[in-house]
Formats: sequence, C-alpha cells, structure tokens
Amino acid sequence: MTVDDFVTANARTAKNPRSNDALVDRLAAGEQYALTFGGQGGPWLPGLVSLLEQTGLADDPEYRELFDGFVARADEALEPVRAELLRAQALTFDPMRWRDASIAASEAETPDEEGEDAAPAPGSRRALAPQVDGAVFSVPGVLFSQLVALYGLEAQGLDPWDVPPVAAIGHSQGQLAVSAFASRGSEGDLLAIARLIGAAGRVVARRRGLVALGGATPMMSVSGVRQDKLEALLGDFTATVAFDACGPVLAVRNNRSSFVLTGTPKLLAGFREFCESVAETEEAERKEKLTGGAAFAPRFEDVAVDIGFHHPALADGVALVAEWAERCGLDAETAARLAAAVLVEPVDWVADVESAIAKGARWLIDLGPEDIATKLSAAPRAAAAWASCRPPRCAAPATCSRPAECPSCRWRGRSSRRVWSSCPTAARCCRRGSPSSPAAAPSCWRA
Repeated sequence: MTVDDFVTANARTAKNPRSNDALVDRLAAGEQYALTFGGQGGPWLPGLVSLLEQTGLADDPEYRELFDGFVARADEALEPVRAELLRAQALTFDPMRWRDASIAASEAETPDEEGEDAAPAPGSRRALAPQVDGAVFSVPGVLFSQLVALYGLEAQGLDPWDVPPVAAIGHSQGQLAVSAFASRGSEGDLLAIARLIGAAGRVVARRRGLVALGGATPMMSVSGVRQDKLEALLGDFTATVAFDACGPVLAVRNNRSSFVLTGTPKLLAGFREFCESVAETEEAERKEKLTGGAAFAPRFEDVAVDIGFHHPALADGVALVAEWAERCGLDAETAARLAAAVLVEPVDWVADVESAIAKGARWLIDLGPEDIATKLSAAPRAAAAWASCRPPRCAAPATCSRPAECPSCRWRGRSSRRVWSSCPTAARCCRRGSPSSPAAAPSCWRA
C-alpha cells in the first residue's frame, strides 16, 4: 500500500483518483506524522520483492542505479575485512539480483495459462530461489528494504526529508534505518555497518550458544503476562538453575502484555516448562479457593531467528563490529552504537511509540519490513489513544450525520497494513454501540 491509498472512503471518484483528502496531501500540508521501522520477525526478501513491485522503483533506471550504488559502496568499504566476512559466511550481499532471482523462481513455479507446459521439478525451483535466511543476510536485508521504502515514499509524493516527521523510531535493528534517514547520503556506509553487525552477531552467537538448535530458536515470545510477573518468574527460574551467562533475559517489550526473551534454546525451553508448572500450581490453588483473580496462562512462541538478539552475552560482538569498522574506514563510534542497539540493548517499543505520540504524531507510517511495526504497536497504540478519548462518547453513534468528515468517527485505513493513526485528544467515539475496548473503537485504534 502507498500513502495515497489512505483517503476518505466517499471522497475518491473515478475521475479524481488523487483526492485532496489523500493522506499524502494532508501530510505534505503539515499534518504531523512519525516514521516507524520494524526489525527482525520474518522473511525480508519477499517483502522487498513486493515493495519494489508496488512502487515500480526497480524498473526506474534512476532508482535502480541508486539502490545498486548502496550495495556497491558497502562492498567497497568492506574490502579490508573480506576474509572475516568469508569465515562468517557473509561475503555476498546483492539484494537486487536476489530479487530478480526470486521473481524468476516464482515465474518458474507458475505453469502457462493453457497448462501445456509442465511445471519444473521441485528441485529446480529451489535452485532458482535465493537462500538468504539468517542474520548475516537479514540484518542488511531489512535495512535495504527500509531504504527502498523511504525512497518509495518520496516517489509517491511525500519527501520525508523535505516534509520531515516529528519523530522516527526503530524497533530493534530499525535503529539502522533511523540513522540512515537522519544522515541521507551515507546509506552505503550504514549498509556496510549492517553487514558487519550480522556477521559479528553470527560469530559471537555461535561461541555463546545463542543460535537456533534443531527446531528451537534462541528467542521466544511470551504473551498474556504482566511485565512484573514475568520478571519475577525469570528471577525465580534463574535461582533454580546453575548460573549461565546466556540464560534467558527480557530482551524486548513489544506491548504491555507481550515480550520476547533471549537465551539458549535449552534454557528457554526450561523456563517455558517452569512457567507451565507455575500455571498448574496456581490453577490448583484457584480451584481450592485459596487464591482468586485471573488465571496465569502465558502463551509461548518461538521467534523465527537464527541468533539471539538483545542479550548481554553478545557484547563481544559490539567490540568486533567496532574493530572491523575502524579497519574499513567507517565511523567506529556509530558502528558500535548501532551494534549495541541490535545485539545487546533491550528494546522498549511501548516507550518508543509513546514518545512519538508525545511529540504530536497523528499518523505513524510503517516502513517495514512488511507490517511488523504495525502489529507490534497495536496494543500500546490502543492503550495510549483509549486513555485520551474514553469520555465523552458520541451522543448518537447510530445517526452520526457527518462520519466521513468527522475526525473522531472516521475509520482511517482499516484495510491497510501500513498506516495507523492516533486518536485526537478531544475525539468522541462515534461507533455504533458502546466500544468495550480500544480495539473496538475506530477513533482509538486504526491498525
């Protein structure tokens, strides 16, 4: 989706596809917004392919040359550590060629309309599709996708450097894109730093055992639990096992009841079993009327990564990135800061989103990858907006006379995955019936 897709439903006509109500026009006119950049969480190459397809930038010679230039600059800068990258299996990074190969693989899987030609054998399809999973590819790959999204935004009529946002925030490695946005012209150098972070992360994670093992990964999401409860459980679990510097830590706070832990797969599995035993004990106590309240029922899910991000045990990776960056003539201080943000420091996405809201952002534009930032932000955005618009409610929600023009009852971009907006401070919830939760009120949450 592009920013021009977000228009008032009844304002778009066949003769006037770019209505004055288009979001791109409103933002260009000064309506405040923030940029958000997501992090790891899924395959990055399909998102890049889709983004280039939607924007048409890959077929624009000027933009193609620009994007290829980022990659070439990174290759040139990293020449002094070529041997180190080779040992980390991180020597090659060519996203535009991989994009072309991915499209070729997709076309090879699709038989012609008449069905006369047989589809190629599965083995040949896999040979066409590039294998670019893992941090050595995904860290620079996510950044590259977000750079494409930034220039795609410019191509669609909203130049974020000419009409700057009130804030730019990044989830985990999204900090790399924030830096790229703040220092236009240094994209190639930052792409080089991203490649160093991915390589150093792999090297040190292997030493520490913070890598995927079999079907288990070194990061696990935990939802349906309060932060204080989770921290207490982590403390109790740590006290019951032998000290391990790579034990589970609270790595990411995605929203008020959803978190991500990082640790060795074995210890993460042990913590999950520990929580399940606690849940069983508390459930038994509730049945015997010894305690009350809501049942403790956390939900666990492995995060699709090959190394564990945001763990103190990866501090050596930060030093390694700084050393390599200095040898390459890159800004070692910037490289170390960004490496720490990706590999070691915990993430508080709730605080980051709330800081953007506090600066006056009415729209948060998710620049990928995919819609990860939007999904992660649903709960914190809802809570912040709900607090500002709970009273008063619309006196006649079923007969609101001008819902399309009224900012308090217009549901902006419900079908979108790219943009959601904050509730105006004085908004009145004009939803049919009484909203029982933030997610039910369109003026409180549009995601």
